[in-house]
Amino acid sequence: MSHLGMLLDLEDGSRLTDVALHPVEEDHPDLAPTGEGGAQGTVYLHVLTPQTTHDPASLANAVAAFLPARLATISGYRPDGRAWIATAQLSPHAIEELNAGPAADAGLRRALGLTGTSVGRFKGLALPAHMLAAAYDGVGGVADWSVAELFVGLLVELTNATLVDIVAHVNAGLSREEDRHGLFGELLGEWSAWEFRGDF
Repeated sequence: MSHLGMLLDLEDGSRLTDVALHPVEEDHPDLAPTGEGGAQGTVYLHVLTPQTTHDPASLANAVAAFLPARLATISGYRPDGRAWIATAQLSPHAIEELNAGPAADAGLRRALGLTGTSVGRFKGLALPAHMLAAAYDGVGGVADWSVAELFVGLLVELTNATLVDIVAHVNAGLSREEDRHGLFGELLGEWSAWEFRGDF
């Protein structure tokens, strides 16, 4: 199972139907080169079960529109047909900084309120840079990837790609001076085309 698949902790038979990357301000600290100290910051992941039959991708994107530092949304269906969504927010702060987690929770509560989305209780999961980087041990060079890029790589892995292939594809593209964000987008585009292709 993929790293993010384990963290999402969804029931067997749950389906992933949509992955969306959201634009992050170019001057956001988590997009800066990592330098010798490695990636900095934390990604906060929230998994929610909306109390609605609304299309989960549309709902996830509507909620994300009101998040102050959105990075990605993921959505799909549980085996019983209920929708699930997950949001990922960036924080430039290390996990040790006490207010970073509550701030991410508060941002999500505000977004849910503004969209009128009822999800009951939820819990955030903090993914600090060192935890994200550890997932790549032995699969290739990611020392200069930002915390956002490390997370997006794991997001691509969730679509049934392997981390070895993801790192190889991205690093090969960088050698041709291609943009890392665009390379991740290529991989997600391939999955999307495959995911929704088929006979009806």
